[in-house]
Amino acid sequence: MIGPVPDAGSVQYDRHLIILQDRQHPRDLMDTLVHELLHVIANDYGLFEDEDHEERVVSAMASGLIQILVRNPHLIPYLTERSNAENLYHGSDERTP
Repeated sequence: MIGPVPDAGSVQYDRHLIILQDRQHPRDLMDTLVHELLHVIANDYGLFEDEDHEERVVSAMASGLIQILVRNPHLIPYLTERSNAENLYHGSDERTP
């Protein structure tokens, strides 16, 4: 969901919803979406107890991942093609670290 929110983005875990501020540059919007997705992953896997540490790690990882994706535009299509070819998604919600 994209709309007016006080922060660049936020996660509403109880509603399974990521909300993104609609007045961001497209690159910042991508960064915010990846940032919030990483918060979801961290939460699902119980990776952090310290919120400040989580925020620093998530921010660095999101920015780094966006840089990699922008510099390697073939990466997402490659991963998508490989996952489809290898039938990597089996429709389960099982999480294996």
